Amino acid sequence: MNAVTFGGVGPSGYWQTTGNAGTSDGTSFLGTTDLQPLELRVNGQRALRLESAANGPNIIGGSGGNYISNAIGATISGGGGNGAPNTILIAPNFAQPVVGATIAGGAANNFGTPGPANSFPTPDFSTISGGFSNSIQSSVYSSIAGGARNLIISGGNASPQARYSTIGGGIGNIIEGRFYFDTIGGTIGGGQSNHISAGTAVTIGGGSGNLNMANGATIAGGINNFIPGYDIGPRPAAYSTIGGGISNIVQSLKSTICGGANNIIGFETTGATIGGGEGNSLGGNDYAPQDGTINGGQQNYISSEGIYGSVMGGQSNVVTGSYGAVAGGFGNIAATNCFAAGHQAQATNQGAFVWADSQNAIFASTANDQVSFRCQGGVRFTSGSGAGNQTVSWTPGNGSWSFSSDRNLKDRLEPVNVQSVLDKVDQLPLSEWCYKGYDQRHIGVMAQDFHAAFGLNDDDKVLNDADLHGVTLAAIQGLNRKFEQELSAKDAEIEELRRTIQEITRRLDGMATDHKGN
Repeated sequence: MNAVTFGGVGPSGYWQTTGNAGTSDGTSFLGTTDLQPLELRVNGQRALRLESAANGPNIIGGSGGNYISNAIGATISGGGGNGAPNTILIAPNFAQPVVGATIAGGAANNFGTPGPANSFPTPDFSTISGGFSNSIQSSVYSSIAGGARNLIISGGNASPQARYSTIGGGIGNIIEGRFYFDTIGGTIGGGQSNHISAGTAVTIGGGSGNLNMANGATIAGGINNFIPGYDIGPRPAAYSTIGGGISNIVQSLKSTICGGANNIIGFETTGATIGGGEGNSLGGNDYAPQDGTINGGQQNYISSEGIYGSVMGGQSNVVTGSYGAVAGGFGNIAATNCFAAGHQAQATNQGAFVWADSQNAIFASTANDQVSFRCQGGVRFTSGSGAGNQTVSWTPGNGSWSFSSDRNLKDRLEPVNVQSVLDKVDQLPLSEWCYKGYDQRHIGVMAQDFHAAFGLNDDDKVLNDADLHGVTLAAIQGLNRKFEQELSAKDAEIEELRRTIQEITRRLDGMATDHKGN
């Protein structure tokens, strides 16, 4: 006997295994007309189960151990097993209570917890794509793509929730609501044992043991990095970023640690940055400086007073005042509006600039707005290389600056009328004077007068030391020549007088001889 014998398809007909014709949409169907589930089996084992629900059936595929309870429109596509829970490859997938949620495959994945329905919000319209022992509890519109033992969960009561959240994979990652704050749009890309707890648009890209609790904040990866939320510190570190590294902490708004190890940005600031390195700190666990920056290095520190302060790198450098800067090196200190660099340079007077060489000793400023250099090897300024290169230098032991004056660096040489220079120097007005605002007295010529007399400088407001030296030497030569000319004239006059005296003496001697002869 077969389906044809029973009349084929019809109001009381049967389906043929070779196919059916003449079906009617909405009236012809394969299934049940009561509340009992419909199952398809293979080799006696359940492969697909369709269960009735008030507002939409539940679909259970895969292992016969998979189940859905207290759910509406939920789906388990496959995977699972009939063995004991938490046993790899034979642990069932289950969903309860939930609306419109899907488990695509894997094993031991679940929505809700086994047992009767509870008062938690249900993880409606959420998805677990696969993996092992992943769970979404009390978190609507959320997703776990795969991995193992990942969890999206509420904070333990009807509120808060972890809504619209995603875990891409990895193992042991958690997204949860916390205290009175929902997690909305949280994302963990993967990694191990990462944790998002409260906040909106919170992200952990991967890594291990990272904890992110602040709105709009991101931990890209690394190990044991931390961005706190409302329950830690005066305010959360919203919109902040840790790029990676290990054990870095950002506690302030819109701040960034790019990487490195054990770096920390303290509380209650905006826009602070640590580029990397190890053990660097902006404010520590105290209040951090506004927009302070440490590029890297080791154990560098900007205090809470170091607003807009910066440390380029190096080790054990400190900024203690606003707009202070340490370029690098070791053991340098910069106060307000100060700059320090090198080795143990201390710009502790406001506005001071201090650079110290490698000598192992403190070199400190002594006055506000002072520039100080410690340079055991001397100081050199040069214009570059080639024929036109000029150099000004000072070396220890020299009493003044030296500047290049090599004949090979010069052209268009002309002789100097030293007498003319002497005459002009003689006419230069000299004055005793002070610079405005200062008490120290000086004596010398005015730049305008010097320029008018010699025209040697492009700027009539300054004096060039080389010109002063040259004019001085020329005047000395002119004076020497004038003296030589006058001395020569005197010598000729003396010679003439000597000859005259000799002539007079000769005549007197002749007169005396004549007198004796008579």
